[in-house]
Amino acid sequence: MNIKNFTNNGTVNEVHDSVVAISPQGQQIQQNNVGQPKPASPEAPAPSQVHLNTKRSTKLNFFRVIKALCDQGFFVDASGAKADDKTVFEALSPALNDDFSDYSGHLSEGLNHHNLTTRSEIFQKLRDTYEAYEMDLLEQRKNR
Repeated sequence: MNIKNFTNNGTVNEVHDSVVAISPQGQQIQQNNVGQPKPASPEAPAPSQVHLNTKRSTKLNFFRVIKALCDQGFFVDASGAKADDKTVFEALSPALNDDFSDYSGHLSEGLNHHNLTTRSEIFQKLRDTYEAYEMDLLEQRKNR
């Protein structure tokens, strides 16, 4: 039998209690048992043991750093395209056991405090910290 432009979202075989999808060529392409338990999904990963420090301004400074990394293209999605801020913060939330859904609000509110020099102080601190790390590494190499 030749059926042209045939579309079928599935038929229920009541004897075997299964759903069968039929391709236009009449070939079986999918079969699922209806009412049967789904195969066990892999266990959910254990919650992270890492949390942001609760020290004042830590979360806001973290948001500033992650926002800068997002803008610089440090994060990509599965297709390799630059990930948007929301996607990045959503991915980081469970990793740090926190809710970062209002990252944008925190960043906007942070504009009301201090001046640009004070708000961007975290970036100078990070630079200083990294420079000290490199100096320590170079010193260790020299002492070998």
